[in-house]
Amino acid sequence: MSRTPTKLARWRTGLAFTVAGVLACSTAASNASAASTAAAPRAGGEATIAIPQKFAGFCFTTTTLAGPTLGAASSMLEPLFTKTPTGEAVGLLAQSATPSTDFKTWTITLRPNISFTNGQAFNADAVIENLDNIRGAKYLTGGAAKLWTLSGGVAALANVLALRKIDDLNVGIDLFKPQNDLDVQLTSLYIRASASLATSSACVNTPIGTGPFTLVSWSPNELIVDRNPNYWRTDPNRPSVKLPYLNRIEFISVTEGSQRAAAVRKGTADAALMWGKTENTFIKDLKLRKSVVKVFDTPIHYYPSMWLNQGNGGPFSDINARRAVVHCIDRVNFNKVRLKGEGEVPTSVVGSQNILYNPAGFPAFDVEKSKSYVAQYLAANPGKTSLTFNSPFNSSTTEQANALFLKNTFAKCGITMEIIVEEDTVWAAKAFNVLTGKNAYDMVYTGLVTETDAAINFPFLATNAFPADSTNPLKVFRGTLGYIGNLGKHSDTKVDELLWQARAATTKAAARTAYRAVTAQVQSEALFTSVVNFRWAFVTNNKSKLAGVGTLQVVKGKKVRPVTAQGADWAGLYIG
Repeated sequence: MSRTPTKLARWRTGLAFTVAGVLACSTAASNASAASTAAAPRAGGEATIAIPQKFAGFCFTTTTLAGPTLGAASSMLEPLFTKTPTGEAVGLLAQSATPSTDFKTWTITLRPNISFTNGQAFNADAVIENLDNIRGAKYLTGGAAKLWTLSGGVAALANVLALRKIDDLNVGIDLFKPQNDLDVQLTSLYIRASASLATSSACVNTPIGTGPFTLVSWSPNELIVDRNPNYWRTDPNRPSVKLPYLNRIEFISVTEGSQRAAAVRKGTADAALMWGKTENTFIKDLKLRKSVVKVFDTPIHYYPSMWLNQGNGGPFSDINARRAVVHCIDRVNFNKVRLKGEGEVPTSVVGSQNILYNPAGFPAFDVEKSKSYVAQYLAANPGKTSLTFNSPFNSSTTEQANALFLKNTFAKCGITMEIIVEEDTVWAAKAFNVLTGKNAYDMVYTGLVTETDAAINFPFLATNAFPADSTNPLKVFRGTLGYIGNLGKHSDTKVDELLWQARAATTKAAARTAYRAVTAQVQSEALFTSVVNFRWAFVTNNKSKLAGVGTLQVVKGKKVRPVTAQGADWAGLYIG
């Protein structure tokens, strides 16, 4: 279809005039920490959102679709449930989730009168088809033609034995072990039309969902979506108002943080998503420009970790090597220097608001203690002359600076970190190998553990998503996809026992006790460790008058998270 030049082209034209001044500022201001307040919502208008990732397609099984690109895709695809700011599951495409008393059977009740944007009805058949694709069941029945469906989703739903159609609006889910947080887990699984699941190519290129927008076009650098005229949601506080408000959104990939900050500051982008792990210089600058932009912070719910690989024949099968590394991380100065003080110095492998939080046994920065563990490692491994390990980092300036900070700190403890420069898509394919389940690196520094719940984090903590005694037919994937999320390839079954104990708990207090014990065990055995906790920021340009961040509810009285790593609730954004 023909259309006027996109803001991607206009942004490129204006970029040369904006980058040089990104750090110049003399006006102090505070950030916008609450939902935006502006004029009453009105329909119409377009918005351009700058994000830090490139698009590789929209199939969760064959492309890297996470964070900002997942957020852009959520303009078209929706999950059964979403989360409140406290991490509670609230129905989106589903109305409710009802467990049995033993948490081994769940009934998911769907909202009526919803259709995919190609006209297909959203119903129990569609949900079962999607979940069977995600959990690998389609491969068992379809063979090689469905090989493309296999991914980390197999581990995510490894506890699901069967899916049953009760009627058009009710789906039964039978589990192998009790699980009290299945509804929370379903917040991360997105539903699409049958045509979008027909082939690998269709899955990658044709994201047909129930969302507020529909696909116009996409390339690695840009995604354009238009208003879905038949969208099912209304604003519960204005039930006569049809959503979404905007006519079009253009998501543009601007990988360099300085350029993204400049774009939103100058208005060549209406909004930008900024990454607190590497872009705090620019976030701090933007927060000083209250007359120009508004900054909406997420909570500090992102906990990038060092995953120490015990399964590749490297040094970390030895606990002394692991303990040497976890005690040689200068978290205070990493936050001060690399995150400009905008992060949180961790006291546990998760943040204090996560149900797993427990400071017991979390390692302090101690050079002498680290050196003593290095000595013990070398004494136990007489063929070794040093504690040396490798780790991949992408080629961006900020990531290489992070890597160098860590490398130099480790050197103080007599530890050598060899930096492998590989782009994220390259190293991720080697670290999360869907064919072998193996991790090619000694250490990977990446953000897997996140948010306030345990459901989303379970596959990264357990030795294997399939229990050894599982009766699930999909247990054939236990030796590969079953432990793909276990990036450290640890074999500590005590962690598994505690995780399943927590999942079976009938009270939140009992679950918290078991989860705290999980964390104590992880920290005692130095299975992995945190470096610094961070937040994301969603920044809007004042002149663009883009409003509605965090104001829309799904159910009256139930707010969703205003901003996440995926962005905002696109259906609720409007031009004020």
